[in-house]
Amino acid sequence: MIRRRNLNIDSGGVQLRKSSSGSRKSSVRTLVLCLISFYLGLASTTLLSSSSSSASAKNDIEQITKDNEHAKEIMLIKREFVMMQKDFEKKIAKAKKSVNSAAASSSLGGDASPFFDRSLKNLAHGMSKVSRLDFVTQFDFGSPTDKSKGGDVIMLYNNDKSIPTSKTDIVLGTNGKGVESLPLSESTKNCDWINVVTIPPKNDRVCTALLPNTDDWHIRRWKREGDSFRSVNRGQTDRGRTFRVPTEGTIKQHWGMLET
Repeated sequence: MIRRRNLNIDSGGVQLRKSSSGSRKSSVRTLVLCLISFYLGLASTTLLSSSSSSASAKNDIEQITKDNEHAKEIMLIKREFVMMQKDFEKKIAKAKKSVNSAAASSSLGGDASPFFDRSLKNLAHGMSKVSRLDFVTQFDFGSPTDKSKGGDVIMLYNNDKSIPTSKTDIVLGTNGKGVESLPLSESTKNCDWINVVTIPPKNDRVCTALLPNTDDWHIRRWKREGDSFRSVNRGQTDRGRTFRVPTEGTIKQHWGMLET
C-alpha cells in the first residue's frame, strides 16, 4: 500500500510537473502572440501614419502646384491687361490727333494738304505771294531795283505766329487753291522781321536752300564742277569771270533807278 501511494504521489508529481511545463509553454506562446500583435499594430500604425503623411505631402504639393499655376495665370492676365491698356492709349492718342487734324482742317475751310509738313516746322509753316511792285515800293533795301518789271514776291512764314490770322487757310495751303496773292499789308501783318533774298531772273539752273541756323547776312554760293560743288565768290559766272568794272551805260541806268 505504501508503494502504491508513493507511486501515486510520484505519478501525481509527474502530472504536476507536466502540468507546470504546459503552463509555461502557454505563457510563452501568449507572450509571443502579444509581441507579434504589438509589433503588427505598431507597424500598421506606422504605415498608416506614413500613408497619411505621404497623402498630406502629396496634397501640399498639388496645392502648391495649383497656386503656382494660378499665379502664372494672374501674371499673364496682368501682362495682357497692360498690353491692352498701352494699345488702347495709342489708339486714343491717334484718334485725338485725327480729330484735332479734322477740326483744324474744318476751321481752316479746306481738306487739302498744307504746303509744308511738320518736318519743316523750323523753316516754313506757310507761304503766300505779294506784288513785286508793292514790295519794292514799300521796302528800300539798297540795291538797284527796276520797278517797271512786274511779277510777284514769295513770302515764307517761318512759324505759325507770323501767319496772317484772317488768311490762315490761304497761307497754309489747306484751301487747295495753291499759292495765292495777298495784299502786302495783310501778308506782313504778323511779321516782326522780314529777311529778303534777291534772286536774279536768269535762265541758269539755280537752286536756293534755306538752312536752319543762326542769323547770317551772307549768301554763300556753290558752283557745280562735274559731280561735286565748289564754293565760289559772288561774281563767279559760268564763264569763270568775276565782277567787271561797270560800263558808263550801266552806271547811268543804276543811278536812274536810285533816283526814283
